[in-house]
Amino acid sequence: MVRAFVDNGADIDRIQSDGTPAVVRFIGTRQWDSALYLIEKGAKLDIVNVNGLSVDYYLNDWKESVFGEHPEGWDRVREAIATRRSAAR
Repeated sequence: MVRAFVDNGADIDRIQSDGTPAVVRFIGTRQWDSALYLIEKGAKLDIVNVNGLSVDYYLNDWKESVFGEHPEGWDRVREAIATRRSAAR
């Protein structure tokens, strides 16, 4: 569904009503394919909501959070983020 929305002009950096960027929401809810798609399409990776939730929150703190070890799919997301950030340098 995300792919269809984006392909039809939806804003990939859409902020949810609580101030959370869509890519962060997808990572937080473990919707890996949707998060990967937005990352590959160029979603901003540096937006932080008022509660401190961001891509970097999950990069740095996921293993220390209530989820313990990083969940399945997270490695693919981390790799895609690292690739984007290294290409930007």
